[in-house]
Amino acid sequence: SQLESARAVWRLQIELAEQRLTPEADIGEYSNAARTLYRTYLKLDDKDAALNILNAAVERLPQDRHFRDELVKLLLSAGRDVEAVEHMQWLVDRNPDDIKLRQSLEEAYRRQLNAAGESRPDVNIR
Repeated sequence: SQLESARAVWRLQIELAEQRLTPEADIGEYSNAARTLYRTYLKLDDKDAALNILNAAVERLPQDRHFRDELVKLLLSAGRDVEAVEHMQWLVDRNPDDIKLRQSLEEAYRRQLNAAGESRPDVNIR
């Protein structure tokens, strides 16, 4: 079937990208391999594997906004606000004029407070 053919292609992409995802890889090669891997894992609906790749990419390339942005999106979609907030704060600290990002961070803080049984509608990130 078409789905099985697509899965076979995705598995091949994973295998090839994993071969390039080595400690010796230069930044460009590492970035391309990590990007291919997390996108492919998302296509396969393997969010845990995608999160592992993104966490490793952020650790290896801490100044790379793209990987951090993607990590935040995936963490938020998984309901892992506590983990997302740390990365969102890092992004806001470096991009203080990004209103959408600041609003997302405020909303994540509100959800954390609500989950803890506290209601604070006045949470505002400055």
